[in-house]
Formats: sequence, C-alpha cells, structure tokens
Amino acid sequence: MNWTLVRGLGYAIALAIGAAVVALNFGTFDPQTGMVDPHPFNLYTAVAAALAFMGAPLTALLAVVRGWGRK
Repeated sequence: MNWTLVRGLGYAIALAIGAAVVALNFGTFDPQTGMVDPHPFNLYTAVAAALAFMGAPLTALLAVVRGWGRK
C-alpha cells in the first residue's frame, strides 16, 4: 500500500471538509430562485476561520506532494 497516497488523500479530504464548513456558513440558498444571499460577516473572523479549517490540511497536502519528510 502506498502510504504517501493515503496520507495525501486524508489531507485532501480534510481540506475539502474545511472548505465546505467555511462556505456553508456564509450564506443561504433559495432553491426557488437559485440565488445565494450572503450573510453579513466579519472579515477578520472569516479569514481566521479559513486559515484554521483549511491552512493546516493544505500545508500537510503540500508537504506530501512535495515529498517533505521522506528519508
């Protein structure tokens, strides 16, 4: 089994989950009109949430892709 691929897949899944959490919290979708109305939000909080939920998995995925940590 290719453990590097497994690690990379795990980090990619974590990144996707983080992106979904950030994206789903910022608006409401009206299925009748197809419009997404964003809620008012604090930009500093939005950036902090994006970094917290997506920063670590993105860095870890970059490390796997670049081969950091291999002997």
